[in-house]
Amino acid sequence: MAIQEFFNHPRVKNILRLVMHVGAWLPFALLVLDYFTNNLTINPIQAATQRTGRTTITLLTLSLAGTPMRMLTGIPLFGSYKKPLGLYAFFYAVIHFLIFTVWDYELVSSRILRQFIEKTYLWLGFTGLVILTLLALTSNRWWKTKMKQNWKKLHRLVYLTGVIVVFHDFLAQKADLTRLQGNVILPLIYGILVVILLVLRIPFIKRLVTRQSS
Repeated sequence: MAIQEFFNHPRVKNILRLVMHVGAWLPFALLVLDYFTNNLTINPIQAATQRTGRTTITLLTLSLAGTPMRMLTGIPLFGSYKKPLGLYAFFYAVIHFLIFTVWDYELVSSRILRQFIEKTYLWLGFTGLVILTLLALTSNRWWKTKMKQNWKKLHRLVYLTGVIVVFHDFLAQKADLTRLQGNVILPLIYGILVVILLVLRIPFIKRLVTRQSS
């Protein structure tokens, strides 16, 4: 109870909210700083693409963790972070896509299409972006009231998005679990975390966890 009271204190809530927003903007600020100071390695496009992609996955995973954290701790504050973290994930996903289409391929449709044909994992990333766009556009209260039960059904697609973006990253890194080739570790860690967070949402497991933590 003491921990719950601590996190429910208005000052603590404001501090944690500030930390969340600063933490979410920090990768973008560092990316811009490194770009203008020529510190984006010898391959700046690749570095920027990887950094924005990784930040997208991180923020999306943290957003998915909101409800399980609330269940495990009984602290409602964690659940309130789902929406802003999800919107930040959408922001970085858009930046990630713009780096690919505008900076790397200069909006030349034939070159972009060729990449989609040659690299099928790009379709996974694009699908994730489309879903995140729909969720971001309908995240306000007006859409929630307008869509009623359909709003919940639509926003459950965030679970699918978590799986899609992790799989997209896994293939983009050319990871091979059978031979432990490529950048296996990070995609594997994110994959395990997303699976755990989704399993905790299964009704009977959710009831069991809630009962144990209460």
